[in-house]
Amino acid sequence: MNKMDLLKEVEEMLYHNLLCYSKNYLRNEPKKEYVKEWEKTNEQIGLVKEIMKDVQRNIQQTISYQVRNGESDIIGSFCILNQAIAFAEKKKKEYVRNCDNSKVWVEIEGEEKEIYIAKGYTNEETEEFE
Repeated sequence: MNKMDLLKEVEEMLYHNLLCYSKNYLRNEPKKEYVKEWEKTNEQIGLVKEIMKDVQRNIQQTISYQVRNGESDIIGSFCILNQAIAFAEKKKKEYVRNCDNSKVWVEIEGEEKEIYIAKGYTNEETEEFE
């Protein structure tokens, strides 16, 4: 569950409450005995909608750093560049251990530009014996 899911549940609950306080299914007029509750619920619905717009706007403004492998598959997505770089380096180590020299890189979501390429790791046991 994320923030938007929670806000949608709250909005649904408020619409249900508004229906209970309303004279009809259009929810445009309160029952006589629930005028205050109806008005308060209408106000709460408006606030929740504003909050949902703010959250959506923040989600759209957040930069996402994606880690991709040699086949261009997304293997990780992060909001912080250092976390994405550390993950790319970790994956590159795993690939090298499995004798796979695939390229691993970090890019900003939506851009094709590689902003960081994970370093290759070499096996240090390459000394030759006479």
